[in-house]
Amino acid sequence: MTESLPWDAPRVRPYAWVGRDAEGQAVRGERLAAGVASLRWALQVGGISMEHAQPVRRVGLWTRGAVHARVHARDHVIFMRQLATLLRAGVPVLQALEIAEVSQAEPVLRTVIGNVRQRLAAGQTLSDAMQAHPRHFETLTTRMIAAGELSGALDAMCDRAASYQERMLKLRDTVRTAMFYPAMVLSLAMLLTLALLVFVIPSFAQLYADAGALLPWPTRWVMAVSTALMEYGLWLVVLALGVGVVLRRAWGRWPRVRGWMDALLFRLPILGAVMAKAALARWAGTFSALFAAGIPLHQTVSAASGAAGHLRYSEVLGALQADISAGKTVSASLLRSRVFPPMMVQMAAVGEESGSLDSLMAKVAEYYEHEVAEAVARMSSLIEPLMMVVLGLIIGGVVIAMYLPVFQMGSVL
Repeated sequence: MTESLPWDAPRVRPYAWVGRDAEGQAVRGERLAAGVASLRWALQVGGISMEHAQPVRRVGLWTRGAVHARVHARDHVIFMRQLATLLRAGVPVLQALEIAEVSQAEPVLRTVIGNVRQRLAAGQTLSDAMQAHPRHFETLTTRMIAAGELSGALDAMCDRAASYQERMLKLRDTVRTAMFYPAMVLSLAMLLTLALLVFVIPSFAQLYADAGALLPWPTRWVMAVSTALMEYGLWLVVLALGVGVVLRRAWGRWPRVRGWMDALLFRLPILGAVMAKAALARWAGTFSALFAAGIPLHQTVSAASGAAGHLRYSEVLGALQADISAGKTVSASLLRSRVFPPMMVQMAAVGEESGSLDSLMAKVAEYYEHEVAEAVARMSSLIEPLMMVVLGLIIGGVVIAMYLPVFQMGSVL
């Protein structure tokens, strides 16, 4: 049925329409459709008689642009919470989506919700309609929605999906906070150093050249760097941008390069341990959310295999999926991988024996989330004075190097 829909996602485009509602009042709006006929039919379903429609011609909103643009993760959480609340209040799914679409402030997400509602009105299930928008509804969300449809607990699954997204969003923000502060301080140090080398050092160089003084090697080295930046600075910027673009593409296209960069990040002191714990928390939380939703174990392992966000764990979890299909237990597979910590393996074993694997893996996720938060707090308290020392050494070293000849001349005089 997906292929026969007239508004299949790769062929739709936004239309601005004008019409009248059931009471004869003039209304207007904007909606995705494959053509005027499809738009007219979709509006009639909502009780609107269309009078005129034309494609919206603006950059970035053509066909796939509107459907596939980025939407903030927090908007997704709000939408899922709203949908869960409406369903729990007894509102039908189609009407709940219509209410969510009208009340949605984010235009891109409003367009996506409208397209999901159209698909639902055409006979698709909610999970199938959401699967047509993989950039907005991840696999875990759609599988939980599908489980809710089968079990008759769609409101609970929407609420559980929103809770999972909130936890992952909080974890992501925690890790980003840990990386942001040192990156900001180092960037400031680099900018200040470049400003000294480009704008201040040339004046000292001219002064020392006129005086004909014998310069110490730190001063000569700083002046050489300044001269190189003045002559080749533009080319160095272009080179740095080119290297950044290449690394960015290599990260997404070449697994070997991504694995090498991931391994390098995980070997960093302090920060590497934080990223490893965050990866474990993501996988344990995803596994727990899927398994608690009633999804079979092998499907849960398959869907959660990429949740760790690290190539090393993803490869191991891919092997875990094969082990589960062969009849092995989760704890035995985790132990055989020699990658996961003993605490996680033991909790998985206890969960399998007691029949509470989902709740114990949720406890593991909470434990590592707490560990990440505490590690970030400790790292922030340690990094602040450390960054100040680094900043002082870099900038102070440049300043001292340029004043060394002055100190030497003063001692001679």
